[in-house]
Amino acid sequence: MSSKVQTGTFANGIPFARLGEGSRRTVILIGGPGGMPTGFFLNLYFGQYRKYAREFTIFVLGRRAGMPAAYSTRDMAADCAAAIQTDIGAPVDVVGESYGGLLAPYVAADYPGLVDHLVFASAAYRVSEPGKAVDRRFAELQSQGRWGAAYAVEVGGMYPRGIAHYVLPPVARLFLLGKRGRPANPSDLLVEAEAEVQHDCRHILKDIKAPTLVIAGDTDFFFPVELLRETAAGIPNAKLVLLPGKGHGAVATAPFGREVIAFLKQRKTVA
Repeated sequence: MSSKVQTGTFANGIPFARLGEGSRRTVILIGGPGGMPTGFFLNLYFGQYRKYAREFTIFVLGRRAGMPAAYSTRDMAADCAAAIQTDIGAPVDVVGESYGGLLAPYVAADYPGLVDHLVFASAAYRVSEPGKAVDRRFAELQSQGRWGAAYAVEVGGMYPRGIAHYVLPPVARLFLLGKRGRPANPSDLLVEAEAEVQHDCRHILKDIKAPTLVIAGDTDFFFPVELLRETAAGIPNAKLVLLPGKGHGAVATAPFGREVIAFLKQRKTVA
């Protein structure tokens, strides 16, 4: 079994990374706003799944470059659905992490034949108002190439109180001290931020037919418990799991990985 991550771009411009050889295809939609991660940040997406690479083939999907103004989360979801249909093959499990969780419900509701199981991973039907403000600033700073300042703002939002709120922002600045230059498509970051502000998919939750797991920390700044409960309540037969004492970074924890894998393994058939 190869543990090497393969990367590339699908025909419709969606960047991807792939790991594993299993017959169970799982698609992870990345967080954001931001482009396709690389190196350490890409490995974070695979971290919870590497030991299951014999059973699963894991695809991490980004968002295409050069999105026009007013491109919506539903438009981005259509891009991901097209990549699944044309390049990956359905059905797949879809795990929407954070920003990716804004796209995932549209993939499931608008293209029901594509999705076997659906996971809202630290995500809900909309983002909290304080969370939108943080992400907008995060996107603005990234678009200017101010990487340290951008991630300082983001981690400050992820940990809105306690020691981490004061310690992690300067650590983020230091970690990204050597990163220079503006992104290749800075306007995409602003398009994503505006799409997040406008996003509210509560009205389509009832149309999701796939078995669904809503999982997040119970202290998530971007997706507080009230929004998580409303999301699960709006989807027929959805399961809600709240991880005690965890914030928006819950997706990187072992309890999260165990819950998600157990949920995905409930599927009765493998395509």
